Amino acid sequence: MQTSPPLLRPAILVACLALLTSGFLAGCTTATYGQDPVRDEKVANQFQFKIYVGGFSGPDTADKNAKVEIEKYMAKEKYKSYKIADRRYNLLPEYYEYTVAFTR
Repeated sequence: MQTSPPLLRPAILVACLALLTSGFLAGCTTATYGQDPVRDEKVANQFQFKIYVGGFSGPDTADKNAKVEIEKYMAKEKYKSYKIADRRYNLLPEYYEYTVAFTR
């Protein structure tokens, strides 16, 4: 039976740990999991967008993804502008909820 040289085993272990750590530290943000924005029944042209985050992704990453999703929706529905009226953080599941008012 052939075994690895003694110095190769720690190198493999370090490489595996580095790979796992880099994946964890990078965090992840996935925009909406395909969920459509939810219409606010009380306010016309106002919707809630949920941006799910994980790892070490925070509000800056969520804001960038929210902007992309909001602008896609705005173009699709032919709105001219938008204003983020509120941003709320939820811990479990971890997401930011944006309340967005659109104008035509």
